[in-house]
Amino acid sequence: MRRFKHILFILAAVFIFLVSTAAPTRAIATDLLITGVIDGPLTGGLPKAIELYVVNDITDLSIYGLGAANNGGGTDGEEFTFPADSATAGQFLYVATESVEFTNFFGFAPDYTNGTAPSVNGDDAVELFENGAVIDTFGDINTDGTGEAWEYLDGWTYRVSGTEADGTIFNIANWTFSGPNALDNETSNATAAVPFPVGTFMPLEGDAAPGVASTDPANGATGVAIDANITINFSEDVTVTGSWFDISCAVSGAHTAVSSGGPASYTLDPDTDFANGENCTVTVFAAQVTDNDTEDPPDAMSADVSFSFDTVSLNITSVVINEFLADPAADLPGDANGDGTRDSSDDEFVEIVNVSGADLDVSGWSISDGVQVRHTFPSNTIIPADCAAVVFGGDTPTGVFGGAVVQTASTGALGLNNGGDTITLDDGASSTLEYVYGSEGGNDQSLTREPDTTGPFVLHSDAAASGGTLFSPGTQLDGTPFSGCTFGIPVTIMEIQGEAHLSTYDGQSVQTAGVVTVVRSNGFNLQDPVGDGNNATSDAIFVFTGSAPAVAVGDAITIVATVDEFYPGGFSAGNVSTTELVGATITVNSNGNSLPAPTILGNGGRIPPNTIIDDDSTGDVNATPTFDPENDGIDFFESVEGMLVQVNDALVVGGTRFGEISVVGDLGANATGLSARGGVVIGPNDFNPERIMIDDALVFDEPDASVGDTFAGPIVGVMDYSFGNYKILNFDPLPAVNSNFTAESTNLTGTGTELTVAT
Repeated sequence: MRRFKHILFILAAVFIFLVSTAAPTRAIATDLLITGVIDGPLTGGLPKAIELYVVNDITDLSIYGLGAANNGGGTDGEEFTFPADSATAGQFLYVATESVEFTNFFGFAPDYTNGTAPSVNGDDAVELFENGAVIDTFGDINTDGTGEAWEYLDGWTYRVSGTEADGTIFNIANWTFSGPNALDNETSNATAAVPFPVGTFMPLEGDAAPGVASTDPANGATGVAIDANITINFSEDVTVTGSWFDISCAVSGAHTAVSSGGPASYTLDPDTDFANGENCTVTVFAAQVTDNDTEDPPDAMSADVSFSFDTVSLNITSVVINEFLADPAADLPGDANGDGTRDSSDDEFVEIVNVSGADLDVSGWSISDGVQVRHTFPSNTIIPADCAAVVFGGDTPTGVFGGAVVQTASTGALGLNNGGDTITLDDGASSTLEYVYGSEGGNDQSLTREPDTTGPFVLHSDAAASGGTLFSPGTQLDGTPFSGCTFGIPVTIMEIQGEAHLSTYDGQSVQTAGVVTVVRSNGFNLQDPVGDGNNATSDAIFVFTGSAPAVAVGDAITIVATVDEFYPGGFSAGNVSTTELVGATITVNSNGNSLPAPTILGNGGRIPPNTIIDDDSTGDVNATPTFDPENDGIDFFESVEGMLVQVNDALVVGGTRFGEISVVGDLGANATGLSARGGVVIGPNDFNPERIMIDDALVFDEPDASVGDTFAGPIVGVMDYSFGNYKILNFDPLPAVNSNFTAESTNLTGTGTELTVAT
């Protein structure tokens, strides 16, 4: 025998207002009957719904329909016809006027929605039709239910278990009622004092076969998570044996699953995730599911039951995998990364395009092949709107690449197979984008979308706009930049600085690269990690951002910016200019890189001039035709502008003042005009250009130092210019000061008539 499954409703029944105590009256046997009607308490009197029970399997529900008889106005006929769905014995069906508030109140969605048939107000009757004829009725269709015993305003009515359809004659004895206003101020059925007894109707006589009452996901569900479990609720307690279910999906194929729960509800945990955007079908095999009856032999389900659902589509809509190269052509035609050498691994690449309409932070996103994660985008990786990012397999990509963000695989390779592989882009949260290719990847050229970002993948040389080229990393098919990419003249930092105080690129947009060495409050210093070996050209430059930049020391970046000659205090102040980059678009290629070794200013490095400050014939460092860092002090310090520098064995030649300390290196070994105390003395032909200032702009509160003092270790910083002087900005606290000053003493003593004077 089947039992009531929800004991809660036995307790709730204490509060139910029973209109009649007469014994249940059986009427006619049907395959479908009305079991409940609700007039809900939420805004608008929602939910308004009808519950129906499937007595026997129904292959075509479209022969059934519903209609509401409002306010005693008699029949309105069939106002809702079920679609041609099937239904299983023991299944409950819910028809509501809408879905949102029904779901909010009950915690599950209705099976069907219709704005007319279930639109009841607590005083209306409901009719169930089969092939156009009434087979079941709740309420008197010719009587307004207000004040009647069957009124259910802001409440509900429910069929007594064991009763059958009432035909055209309403039998109040077959129904129980919550009483009017029983649901007032309730927000959910689960917390209601007198809840609607969802799915509790039971046929009393006879033993029906078990059936699938409901599933999660429901049949026809969409947007199902790829890692979702599957719940199957049966109409009664059952025993499942052997291979009682099958899960088959269009892309990910057949799945096994771990089954848990029971005896009335079972949960299936699939072995692997589903694929995005695929259809899956679950089949429950009737022969493997039997009820748990003890009074007669177990009954199996009458027929196999299948239901289907669609998994969530890819929801990385902000980017597109636009081009990839798995099989670089032989020799130089396959040199996709532009480093001058064809390499089967280094020249592989994946290109993605930002189609979100806004700048996109892809920090922490990853690219995988069919084996493992191959590249993780470093922090502060921003792809401008309508621009691209290209990840090469390795080495040093050389070129403009349309101004795209250019990086190399963080693991050293992309590992794309020529004969077929899977490229997966993962945003590090919950979204993935995947493309699977086959043997078409092994044709000595890239596969690219035609047209860019929206079309299908084709061989690059076959695309009409490609001109027969084999690839176009970072650019559109025809080699032109994507509309959101900005790029300038590709130059090195050394080329920007040049052998002069003023850059020949002043005012021009350039693209360059380097490693961040120092971060300041309004910018950062960028240095080429190798340099060009030319002492006359600085390897570094200051990038002005105006506020705290989104980079860190050790970041390797590519930058597009405008070259600017900045005069501290303005041109009229008489200061020399510093070459800067402004208006920068920054691409972080990698993090945590080693910094270039600082250039030693002194023995073992470059020894500053020690006599001449400026030997320009014109007296104007900007206008002079010569640049002489070997002999000219100003030119020397210009040649290391912005660079990491180091002073060993610094000797203080000017005490601490306004956070500045003047020193010479190597304990003054290369200095001229040293005094006995340790200072430097200006002579008619010696203006002491070897004197170097240390400034506390980055590390406040430099220690007090006096002439003749030394430091316990080297001083390291970046070369800067301000207030008429080149100076080192140390980024770590200075080493300890060793004081070498000893106060002079005398043994002279004064007398009453003599004065003692010290000099």
